[in-house]
Amino acid sequence: SFLSNNNNNNNNKDNSCDTNNDCDIWSICNKISKKCERLSKTCQEKDCSGHGRCIFIKTTTDITIFNSDIPNDMILNDCKQGDLSCDAICDCYDTYTTNDCSMTDDELISKQNIRSQLIQQLQQLTESENPTSDTVISWTNSLCSMTQNSDEISENSIDTITSIASKVLVNSKLSNNEISSNDITSITNSLDAVTKT
Repeated sequence: SFLSNNNNNNNNKDNSCDTNNDCDIWSICNKISKKCERLSKTCQEKDCSGHGRCIFIKTTTDITIFNSDIPNDMILNDCKQGDLSCDAICDCYDTYTTNDCSMTDDELISKQNIRSQLIQQLQQLTESENPTSDTVISWTNSLCSMTQNSDEISENSIDTITSIASKVLVNSKLSNNEISSNDITSITNSLDAVTKT
């Protein structure tokens, strides 16, 4: 099984182990009990940038949590690796936000405003420049760079980003400028960043 550290151990039904290789990829071998123990998930930024705490929540509901009160019925005591029904997230202290609690609300708004201005300027370029192969590549690289950090994308910028991505693809096709698969991947990554806001 691809989930096992050791392909010779696919039939380990009693969960016994001597080394970590005897366990699946989400578990370690407890040296005392000689049993595989599933590890708990961790937040991407384990200490939540020192401005929050890592908690476990149910992921079975459609909820976006940024500096908001998390309903008690969504909070769990533990969340094991490999369990798709839960996740580890940072619960930020007052005035801090983002998925790793690294910015204050004011810092985030400031970065979103700057990012929004840059995105608007890129849109103006896509409307005024002649769509040559070089400009289409430049637009693609700029869009990718501006959308790398989804936290810094405001809701107001979503339509603009979608419009820029569409223009890049349409102008590439209309002007017979071949766009590489890497450029298409960059554009889809930009659109993916928009869906995370």
